[in-house]
Amino acid sequence: MSVGRICSRVVATASGSETIRTAARRMADHDVGTLVVVGNSHPMPATGIVTDRDLAIRCIAGRLDPDEPPSQR
Repeated sequence: MSVGRICSRVVATASGSETIRTAARRMADHDVGTLVVVGNSHPMPATGIVTDRDLAIRCIAGRLDPDEPPSQR
C-alpha cells in the first residue's frame, strides 16, 4: 500500500505572523496535526511546517503565551 492511499487530503495552512492559539484552532477545525506555514508572496511558497507536537513542546512546555503576537516572542 502506498502512503498516498492513507494520507489526509486536507492541506491546512498558517501564516507565520499568526498567533499560536489561532494555529491550534485551525488544526482543530480541520482535524489535522500539521499546518503548512506559507509566506505572503504570490504564489504562496511554503516556508515550513508546524505540528501539534511543536505546540505542545515549544509552547505549552516552554510556557509561551499562545496569544502573544509573534513579533513579541
